Amino acid sequence: MTKKLRWGSAFIVLVSLPLYANVEEKLKDLESPDDSKVIAAAQWLGKEEEKKAVDPLIRLAKSERSPLVRIHAISALGLIKEKGKTTTELRQLIEQENHKTVVYSALVAILNIKDTDNADFRRALEISEQKHQDDPYIRDITQRIRKIISK
Repeated sequence: MTKKLRWGSAFIVLVSLPLYANVEEKLKDLESPDDSKVIAAAQWLGKEEEKKAVDPLIRLAKSERSPLVRIHAISALGLIKEKGKTTTELRQLIEQENHKTVVYSALVAILNIKDTDNADFRRALEISEQKHQDDPYIRDITQRIRKIISK
């Protein structure tokens, strides 16, 4: 029995080593000057729900990179679903952002995170409604979110 447990533990370690290497590689890729490499890394980290990526993805989302790169970083944050800090950071992004597609992506991410007890969740909606009421897509997503949270 002891030999099986040791072998099983060793097997788990050996199997998880490539995943750990991939995580570290993808985190490093987020800093690449190549947008396609950054986007692929953000997508992978989001799909894997890699919590170690939250801070680098927040920095990327709030950076001066192209809107497309930033949207993928925001999308990954929505997939990771880390409550608290992520909701607050996305609210700040919405408050400062003028690119409507980036704002829309941040609202979708906030919806995915479902951090409804966080005051920044509701504040993000209010800011979006005030600042971007002229955009039909942002108006639509904020109305949908309000319906969901009123239930």
